[in-house]
Amino acid sequence: MLNLRVGMLVGGIICVLLVLASEFIFGIHEIGLAAWLVYFAMQGSHSVAVYTKLKDRKKLVYGIIELAISALFAAVLVVTTVI
Repeated sequence: MLNLRVGMLVGGIICVLLVLASEFIFGIHEIGLAAWLVYFAMQGSHSVAVYTKLKDRKKLVYGIIELAISALFAAVLVVTTVI
């Protein structure tokens, strides 16, 4: 379980770096949105998987919230690329 937490932390740090690079170096905002979309989808699916094993309702709530945030980033990404 510790390896998974370290992996998620590294993923979060990479997302922050991608957002900073996309904003200040490349000027492409969609890279940052896609990075956060993937990160929250990973976090949410992990929380839901933990819920199915441990039946901890808090993990289910966190998973639903994280997947909703991921869907929000997906919607923003679609809107920004279409407009």
